[in-house]
Amino acid sequence: MKLFLDACFLTYLNTCIQGDRASLDDLFKRILTEELYTNLLAVDETLYISMKKYKVPYEVTMSFFKDIILPHTQVIALDESDIENLKTYLEKYSIKPSDALHLSSMEKKGIRSIVTEDKVFEKVEEIQRVWL
Repeated sequence: MKLFLDACFLTYLNTCIQGDRASLDDLFKRILTEELYTNLLAVDETLYISMKKYKVPYEVTMSFFKDIILPHTQVIALDESDIENLKTYLEKYSIKPSDALHLSSMEKKGIRSIVTEDKVFEKVEEIQRVWL
């Protein structure tokens, strides 16, 4: 199965040291057998939120990506072709532009599942939300 990793999942994996840590690690271990994808927007969001909200230095988050995420995950490029999909998803679901871009990335690779805490994706009938 193909899975898209949303920024909230990546951020929690990068920053959580208590509470749901065991559940996050368990979910990550379970999905490692699947085809994992993300995009640069999710990377950007993870870097920003990890630094601003959780005070994790950029260097630590970059090491997290390099050593833990990227060996198992393909990064989907965003390009001009995403603009039309962005417009379609914004109009159809009234979601944030970043979420619409994630859906566009998923569409490019035929991905039907997203690993995310964000319940807004439940209103997108084309995909399934995977969470703890």
